[in-house]
Amino acid sequence: MQNFCVGSDVQNVMCKTSCNENRSWTAWGSWSSCSDTCGYGIRERYRNCSGTSGMHNFCVGSDVQNVMCKTSCNENRYELVIPQVHFFVRITENPLTPSSEQIIIFKNAQINEGQGYDVASGKFTVSVPGLYAFVVQFCVGPSQSESGYIDIVKQGTILQRSLCEKSVGYQCTSMQAFTRAAISDQIWVRSARFSSYVYDNTDMYTSFSGVLIHA
Repeated sequence: MQNFCVGSDVQNVMCKTSCNENRSWTAWGSWSSCSDTCGYGIRERYRNCSGTSGMHNFCVGSDVQNVMCKTSCNENRYELVIPQVHFFVRITENPLTPSSEQIIIFKNAQINEGQGYDVASGKFTVSVPGLYAFVVQFCVGPSQSESGYIDIVKQGTILQRSLCEKSVGYQCTSMQAFTRAAISDQIWVRSARFSSYVYDNTDMYTSFSGVLIHA
């Protein structure tokens, strides 16, 4: 029963097979929603390795992909509401003849959003601090004695000044001023160092307007 042949009855050689046989990635899934509902966040999507063996993933690469995302913060709870402050007023007298340094009172308030302009005193009082723009237009007649010399004034300081003298016919001019104003500051229009003659009718307006540009 003994084997008297010389040598081994078994032979071994090393071999290698591919681990990716019959294994491949599925298509990417849909992107997830942004992880943050206001501002920057992350969106993800996934894929699976088909033909896996047991708990091992033999596909090359990652099964997750990330991208940065950004969502708007304009939902109602994030809205910043800036108060509306805007007025447009005109004189009612025709002509109006204010004396030197007399406040011009614009009694015809066509727009007074925020109720900042007082038709009794002729002054605009700031209720919302910020950057404001003010515009004045005034019209003069052709008489030799008629001219307009007008100031826009804030808290006693002249912001803008303009002169419109007699002309061949009626003539209008305008000026504007930009200023930062604090709560309770007052802005008004006055005749400057001389008396003025200003007109207002359906063809030409002598007016004062202002608007809050940025709070």
